[in-house]
Amino acid sequence: MRRDDMSLSGIQRDNVQWEGRSILTHVAYRREVFKKILRDVLERRLVIIYGPLGVGKTTLIKYLMDELAQVVPGTSMVHVPCDQEGYSPFEAINYFFEKIRTGEDIYVFIDEFLLMPDCESVIRELMARGDVKNIHMVLVSSYLPNREIDWGVETVVYQLPPLSFREFLEYHDFEAPLLERDIYSVRDFYIEHLDYDVLYTKYLIRGGFPRLDLSVDDSGVRNWLKVMMDTQIYKYLPRAGRRKKPKIADKLLTMLCYEPGIQVNYNELAEAIGKDIRTVTSYVKSLEHAFMIRTIKHMVGRGQESRKMPRIYPYTPAYPLALHPEMMDDEAFMSAVVESHIIMERGVKAYMKRASGSAVLVYESDQGYIPILVRYVKRASKRDVKKVANALRRLGGDWGFLVVRETMEVHRYGDIEVWALPAWLFSLMRL
Repeated sequence: MRRDDMSLSGIQRDNVQWEGRSILTHVAYRREVFKKILRDVLERRLVIIYGPLGVGKTTLIKYLMDELAQVVPGTSMVHVPCDQEGYSPFEAINYFFEKIRTGEDIYVFIDEFLLMPDCESVIRELMARGDVKNIHMVLVSSYLPNREIDWGVETVVYQLPPLSFREFLEYHDFEAPLLERDIYSVRDFYIEHLDYDVLYTKYLIRGGFPRLDLSVDDSGVRNWLKVMMDTQIYKYLPRAGRRKKPKIADKLLTMLCYEPGIQVNYNELAEAIGKDIRTVTSYVKSLEHAFMIRTIKHMVGRGQESRKMPRIYPYTPAYPLALHPEMMDDEAFMSAVVESHIIMERGVKAYMKRASGSAVLVYESDQGYIPILVRYVKRASKRDVKKVANALRRLGGDWGFLVVRETMEVHRYGDIEVWALPAWLFSLMRL
């Protein structure tokens, strides 16, 4: 078989909608953000979707194309996966416009667009084509670009995170309400769903990746995650991340996953991997862009961030639990893993360091700052409750959280409340 025939076969395989067939091979969980993205794809010229490898971005594309097929012909859409072997993205795009395209509204879906050579020029040329009345483009990537790109048109950007614990419960048909600040209804739900602590542990191990449902055993989960991490580090990072050396990134990620929430000391990190500080800083940034880690800043006052002592967490709790499963009985390690989940799920950007050395996460809500202290033990201690109360006074808020493993309690100090909740219950609270 000639290479041209192999390329054409691959292009057609990824675009079965041209033959009037459904691009969906099975019906999976449809996330709440889907409707918003679909509306923007219909109304806007350029939509960009970022997210970690394995989070369901390609499945989302298939859902979008399947829905679009209800209102536009399949021959007005093309799906170009730039991460597959066997054909060139340019061949797929040219073949579509020369042989397939019909209709006035054209929809181009480019998966892992940053892996396409000279992607900026190609996309700008497509957007400027004079022979197309309305071209809509959806660009997907598992890596953030190293700089902001001006595409020349209004752009809508979505970052697709892993499933939240609430979405994970919905995905498996468990009750998953969004709980309001009412002590009685929260307590009733807690008493009726004590078994959710087991589901929460299963969720942490799976990290919210849709493919890793409860039918996959824990060892299978870890194997899949390791493959995904290796793919991101050894395949995508060197191509999209300015030719980074995979072994250095791998070593750095393994270290950071062993100590989630470590305060960044670039001198120590540099010494540990045998590189200079500038190199370590560059690799930390690249791992952030690859959705492997997250960095949060130190808050020294209400809304004031310090440049010193940022903390590094794995992007998802599944990464440290896959690399270091033997640490799951270590309370300090699990506390840091749960912290990493809260930071990802709630979008926490800062923490406060207490004199005792403990870190209180600071969540910024519409009503102000909410302190969150994670102690993944059976029940809250009075000492930890007071730490949250002191942080509340410093931040000027009226309620905060102590996240534990099992028990629920509410402590009042005048006008302020400290809610001690198990991590699974905290994930269902509206802040």
